[in-house]
Amino acid sequence: MSGAARLDAFEDELRSRLDGLATVTREHVHNYPKPDLYDVVVTIEPVNPASAPISWIASDVDVVLSVGRGNWPRWELALDDLGFDELDNLVKAAIDGRVRETFGWHRSFVEVLHEDGQVERSTGGGLLGLVPLPGWKWWGRHVRYEPYA
Repeated sequence: MSGAARLDAFEDELRSRLDGLATVTREHVHNYPKPDLYDVVVTIEPVNPASAPISWIASDVDVVLSVGRGNWPRWELALDDLGFDELDNLVKAAIDGRVRETFGWHRSFVEVLHEDGQVERSTGGGLLGLVPLPGWKWWGRHVRYEPYA
C-alpha cells in the first residue's frame, strides 16, 4: 500500500473512531513548489474545546503534523513505516489527552507523552517570535489538554 493510500486509510479510521467526539475535515490545496500537484490538509477539531486539535498537511513524500492551538509547533514525518508509527502515536496521545502546551509571545511549545513514557517536544513560532523572550516557557500560559472522550 502506498504512503498516500495508507494515510487515507488512517484518516478514515479516525473519522469512524471519533464520530461524535470530533469533526474531521479534508481539503486539497495547491502544492506551492509543484502547482500541478495538490496537498491534502486534514483537520481534526474536537467537540470538547478543552481538547487538543490535530491537523496535518500531506504531500506525496511526507506529512507535517501539528497538535494544539499555538503557533504551529509541528513534526515532519516521512510516509514510511517509522513515520506512520510516529504519526499514530502522536495522534493517539492527543486524543487520549496526553498533551501539554505552553504559550508565549508569538510562540508555543508542545509536549506529547507517549504510552511508553517517552516525551516528544516541538516549538513553533510566528515571524515576530524569531527571538523568544527570556523564560517564556516558565512564565507563559500552560494548558493541559483533556481527552476527546
